Amino acid sequence: MKKFLKILMWIFIGFFSLFLIGVIAFNISSYQKRKQAEVDGIKFSEICDSVKIITEQPEIGFTGFDQKDINILKFELKRNGAINTDTIIKNQFSYVSDDKTFKQVKIPFAKFLKTDTIIVTTQNNLKFYISGYNHYAGLHYGMMGYVGGYDCALSENVNINKSETNGTISKHIAWLETDMNNRIKVLSPSDEEFLKISEKSKINKKKAEEIFMNNRKNEHWMSQIFCGMYINKNGNFYIFEEEREDKKGKKDVIKIDAETGEFQRFENYPFN
Repeated sequence: MKKFLKILMWIFIGFFSLFLIGVIAFNISSYQKRKQAEVDGIKFSEICDSVKIITEQPEIGFTGFDQKDINILKFELKRNGAINTDTIIKNQFSYVSDDKTFKQVKIPFAKFLKTDTIIVTTQNNLKFYISGYNHYAGLHYGMMGYVGGYDCALSENVNINKSETNGTISKHIAWLETDMNNRIKVLSPSDEEFLKISEKSKINKKKAEEIFMNNRKNEHWMSQIFCGMYINKNGNFYIFEEEREDKKGKKDVIKIDAETGEFQRFENYPFN
């Protein structure tokens, strides 16, 4: 009986050892594949991004706009400092969300250079400068992880008015013609640079929110939309929007100076 138990014990140890070896081998293989995927991702993305011409006709999204503002859009292709071509499109959205707050439209140029700038102008003369398109490598994966090989794809992330975006245009990053040469960049609330600037400023984000609350117009609604920060040549400004209960949901734009705390309300700003 003891001999039989001993045999069973050795059989169990053998199977357990094989199982353990298999687990270790799998983990080593997975680790090597992940490291190889990291190396290949960089290498193949560089190969993909060496393509100089965009032929995918990418889509641009619009959020928070009234239909009348974007029903007609002017697209201009700027190359080497001059307008190369332009076109006007009317109500040619490729996608409209069910609540109609988000729309997408294809850039109406069959191809353009990565060094070009696409200028979009709305009916109320807000301008959006789109640049920084790039390709990346989509690596091939199977059930057991990275299997090698790749496909090139166009990234949705682009610069719009010196703000990094996922290819979606919102009102608070708009430029007026009078604002173009003054604006340096737009920082979203999640940007690390925004957090650093806010912490160093005399008016940090918390104080800016207190200033906003002390100057709000709504008596019942607690409407506070924090958009981020404008970095301008003449200072840095926190940007809020307040949806007015007495204006059927129309939004006022609020600018608060990050150094002085000066509060400015724009009730009839073209962003509305």
